[in-house]
Amino acid sequence: MSVISVAGEVDVATAGQLDRHIRDSRRQPGEHVVIDLSEAQFLGSAGLRVLLNTHAYARQHGGSLHLAAPDPKLARIMELTWAHTVLHVHTTVEEAVLAALSGTTHESLGPVDAGDPC
Repeated sequence: MSVISVAGEVDVATAGQLDRHIRDSRRQPGEHVVIDLSEAQFLGSAGLRVLLNTHAYARQHGGSLHLAAPDPKLARIMELTWAHTVLHVHTTVEEAVLAALSGTTHESLGPVDAGDPC
């Protein structure tokens, strides 16, 4: 399993770096990946595409992608785009790691109120 921390903004200028880092961090195609979003401040469409593609690749090869601790604004973006219905989103890194290790496929944050601190 790989645990990757993301900080700052993931937009069109930085999404390629994130994609390369995720690919380089994997030891095998079917490995479980946890991405800690607690320090991420922005997730644009290019960053969301990287996460969705990473999820699809992991599933294709028997692995999984789990997202952890997104800021309420990021959680709201995932809700508005319906990405939260596909991606496995957890409130903490620990929950995400445990879900990945146990094979739990979905512990969604569910609908997120823009003012809810999650």
